[in-house]
Amino acid sequence: MSAKICPICETPNEPGAKACEVCGERLAIPQAAAPTEDNAVTPAEPVAAIEDAAVATMDAAINAAAAPIDLPGDLRLEAPTVDDIAEVTPHSFKDQDDKPTGQQLRELEEFDALLELDAPSLGSSRSVNTGFERERAIVDKAPPVHLPEPEPAVSTTPAKLLVYQNKQPVHAHPIVQDETLVGRYDPTSDAYPDLDLTPFDEGRDISRKHVYLYREGGRYFIYPISNSGTQVGSTIVQLGDKHELHDGDVIILAGALAMKFQR
Repeated sequence: MSAKICPICETPNEPGAKACEVCGERLAIPQAAAPTEDNAVTPAEPVAAIEDAAVATMDAAINAAAAPIDLPGDLRLEAPTVDDIAEVTPHSFKDQDDKPTGQQLRELEEFDALLELDAPSLGSSRSVNTGFERERAIVDKAPPVHLPEPEPAVSTTPAKLLVYQNKQPVHAHPIVQDETLVGRYDPTSDAYPDLDLTPFDEGRDISRKHVYLYREGGRYFIYPISNSGTQVGSTIVQLGDKHELHDGDVIILAGALAMKFQR
């Protein structure tokens, strides 16, 4: 049998325990859940008919794609024969009248000379593009630039304290300032806590100024200023000690009231 988990402080207890050994909360007796119609398994429907229909549809599509396309006569193209292609010889002229003029001959000679030119070598291109090479050398010698690491994103949702009664959260207090006083409101003793627990403490067990909660650079700490008792999980925090809080920590004040810290 597995251990019983306390719903308030989340402490594992013995399987036969009736109350939490840390906070004293009563533990419920597990009961086996009876099967219902909602979680009954519905037999799978046969899929043979669906598969046959899908195969028939695919065969019809393949046959339609493979059928030859009958084009109209005017759209059919025939490849030219060898006799239809006239042999063209460069610089050939049928008669004397078609011979090029002197200007045309000079242009042809210049064009032939250009075709005989070799592509420039890598060395010649470097000698021509000296300006570009100087700029590249300057860039290569420049010191490396180190960009700063991006700072982690700061959450815009404030942390909060959830007050529990009868195993249920009844109040949520957002922590929006660096110093939060938790206790009971009492003007006669100059006690004005930021989180007033008077409505949730019928036995008046919690001190008027019980604990401070500090926010320091994204970290949170609890600091007891009362000897009525402060507990975080299974750890007793002594008067004047500073204890760091983490998401999900359960805080018990005076052994009577539980709160949960959430970020």
